[in-house]
Amino acid sequence: ASLIVDNVQVDGRRRAIALRAGRIVGLAPIHQLLALRGTNTRVLDGQGGHALAGFVDGEVELLSAALLRDGIDLFGITTTKELAARLGGGREQLRGDDWVWARNLSPALAERITAADLVRLVPDLPVIVTFSSGDGALVSRALLTLLPPPVRRPVAAANGRIGATLTRAVLRNLPEPRPSRLKPLLVQVLTELRDRGVTTVQVMAASPLVWRTLIELERDQRLDLRCEVFLDGRHGGTVAVLAERDQASKPNSRTLTVPGAWQPRRVQLVGVEYWLDGGLGDRSAALREPYADGSGKGEPLPTDAE
Repeated sequence: ASLIVDNVQVDGRRRAIALRAGRIVGLAPIHQLLALRGTNTRVLDGQGGHALAGFVDGEVELLSAALLRDGIDLFGITTTKELAARLGGGREQLRGDDWVWARNLSPALAERITAADLVRLVPDLPVIVTFSSGDGALVSRALLTLLPPPVRRPVAAANGRIGATLTRAVLRNLPEPRPSRLKPLLVQVLTELRDRGVTTVQVMAASPLVWRTLIELERDQRLDLRCEVFLDGRHGGTVAVLAERDQASKPNSRTLTVPGAWQPRRVQLVGVEYWLDGGLGDRSAALREPYADGSGKGEPLPTDAE
């Protein structure tokens, strides 16, 4: 190998990556890759960072990115006492249908903790605790009440311990944050992207709330990036947004996307995202061929009728 990058996180596990001529030739714990090391091999320390595939464009699920800024990071938590203390701090900012997203629960602790433990530790906290491995989550009893019945029933049947596919369904069906909570979070995410040199972002699976909030940010001169928005095709309000825009485009129409004559320039609605599938890490992406480990190839979430 020409290069070995050690001490990186891949799907929540510590791994090393060996490369030769620009291609990955090994992905395993470092001791399994030592045979690939030659006299001219460079070895770099990844310092525990996450190793990701190269990106072709800058697409972002902006709502998820914003909620992560407002969530609870469980990295480094090793005991139930520490977990209870960290989750307990999530109550402070909650109003109405607000809920908490706690993430990065370690595989070791995820094996020991159950949804019943969440009831005991934080009985009144509406929280979803996602695993650092990306293969599931725990849902508290208080969070169940915020879910629509078609999603609530399978979560309850699983006693609150759910796999990757149901985790995505839960996150997609929880109430959206209040505008007063969402706007500063979006500003934070977009500012971070701008400071990294990003000039254009493809905002994927955006809800009408995210769309309108971006327009408000541009109108208030708080948006420095160009945002190409793809609305969430499965959101109930998407049809209304499209109908409104269609009406506004007709001659002599008095209906505008935003009040007055002003129109957004940085925020552009360019499409609707329908074909949402899974992720590579949890082995649920809708691939043409099965995974190399034989765990299947995933299926598109929408049905043909949808």
